[in-house]
Amino acid sequence: MKNLKDQLVVILERVVSIGVFYFPLIECTCYFGPKLFLSTENFAVRQFYAEYIVRMGNYYQENQLMIFIFMIWLFIMCAQGRLRFTKFMRFNVIQAVLFNIVCTCCVLSFMASFRYLVNCYGY
Repeated sequence: MKNLKDQLVVILERVVSIGVFYFPLIECTCYFGPKLFLSTENFAVRQFYAEYIVRMGNYYQENQLMIFIFMIWLFIMCAQGRLRFTKFMRFNVIQAVLFNIVCTCCVLSFMASFRYLVNCYGY
């Protein structure tokens, strides 16, 4: 029984460590997804985008403030060591939160410069 419990802890640790990278991925696909997925001529890619990615993006955009608050809370707890995670899991959580902040900053700066180009040059 103890061996099964140890294996479940390891599996849960790995799933959470990879799962926290969901937020930066959705952040980027909310802004770059329509241009990337809908510009292709492959029907399967367009259908995949319309059925799955749009739903995830809509949920993210509707609850963006709550997700941000959760991520900041998770970052603080992992940085201070209050949650009893392994170092591997804490490192991945902190890395995912920082990566999400970088993605947000890059997306916002890209969108601002893109709007400027559209207004100035009429693209």
